[in-house]
Amino acid sequence: MMHKERIWDIKEYNSQMADYLAEELNISPMVTGILLERGLQDAASMRDFLYGSAAPFHDPFLLKDMQRSVERIERALAAGEQITVYGDYDVDGISASSLLYLYLKQRGGRVATYIPQRKSEGYGLNDEALKNIAEKGTTLVITVDCGISGLREVANAPKSLDIIITDHHTVPEVLPPAYAIINAKQRDCGYPFKDLSGVGIAFKLCQALEQREPGRLPEWQELTELAALGTVADIVPLVGENRELVRRGLKAMETTKLVGLRALIKASGCPETGIASDNIGFGLAPRLNAVGRLEHAQLAVELLVTDDSVKAERIAAELNRENTLRQEISRQIMEEAEAQLAQEKHIDTAIVLASEGWHQGVIGIVASRLVDKYHLPTILISLNNGVAKGSCRSIPALNLYEAIDAERDLLTQYGGHHQAAGLTLPAELLPEFKRRFREYVAQKLRPEDY
Repeated sequence: MMHKERIWDIKEYNSQMADYLAEELNISPMVTGILLERGLQDAASMRDFLYGSAAPFHDPFLLKDMQRSVERIERALAAGEQITVYGDYDVDGISASSLLYLYLKQRGGRVATYIPQRKSEGYGLNDEALKNIAEKGTTLVITVDCGISGLREVANAPKSLDIIITDHHTVPEVLPPAYAIINAKQRDCGYPFKDLSGVGIAFKLCQALEQREPGRLPEWQELTELAALGTVADIVPLVGENRELVRRGLKAMETTKLVGLRALIKASGCPETGIASDNIGFGLAPRLNAVGRLEHAQLAVELLVTDDSVKAERIAAELNRENTLRQEISRQIMEEAEAQLAQEKHIDTAIVLASEGWHQGVIGIVASRLVDKYHLPTILISLNNGVAKGSCRSIPALNLYEAIDAERDLLTQYGGHHQAAGLTLPAELLPEFKRRFREYVAQKLRPEDY
């Protein structure tokens, strides 16, 4: 089995322009050359990219359905309705749930959070959860980082529930019949920045609730440390608003008033000053992710929203233990996946592997490692009681969501991004899915794409 070799494509740029801009900005021509290649063509845009902008945020009311959502949430706050923030179990969903919960609490709202259990409930909205939420008195559900693929679940939800979906995943052809949908990727959404994470969308909702009327620049810029946490962890492009949220959020982490985040920073060995995106990616995020992968991400939300220092230290220590266990499970699955690959005759288009007992919460990590190692689209699937649940990762040349959507007649559920997705299908259809997926990849990609 041969590993793929990386091909470096060294692009040309206008060195004379790079020299001129470097002198104006008092930085290296190499830096301005790189920025020219990244599409920044003048000193002003380069200055904003490197040092931040005085007015970096767009009007949140440019997002489709934002006005309708704000009006409904304001009514709920005024009437004392029970609101439930329904999130996802990854770091983006955890930080988005925590951010929106803290904002609504600050506004005096009756608010709770709900994170589905990965193993028993799976990703996104589910019928039983919505039924239980309604029975406990909730009349307004606000999703964060999920919901856009919940067509059936929203249609079947109790009629007493209004559901506002806030999400950033790829938008399907048919949208759920929700009260409102905030997702910049909707075709008829005029918002100028399309790459916000789930927590980025939640941040914009809070900005809109704070200003309550379109047309003036949003002033609300709190909880950027939570926005940075999810933005970095979800690996969205660090440009535009994302870049500013991370820049401000990293700085805010140094003096954060969030007791749980302080405890997590300490427990992870993260520096208390000069915190960088690497500290999130390799220190804070894995610990928040681990509890959602192995146990229940609700515990991570409890950590981020608590004001009890003793509770925070206890949960942070538990997240450390879960992360150590997650690392060991990841290592075991990687070894088993490599052993399966050694039995394959050809590994030339895509990797699709399945096994009984592989932990659903960890296979995504291993899939990412296999993509890094072999530079092939990879799907790892956990088999349990006749159900196959997979985590999918891709290379830049393949739109993974479109590849999976092409096999939707075989799938029970699916959703995700260009580069990462999840799916569920009956185990007996797995051989046909594997054949068709590899055939699709072979048709779409050229040898140089690998």
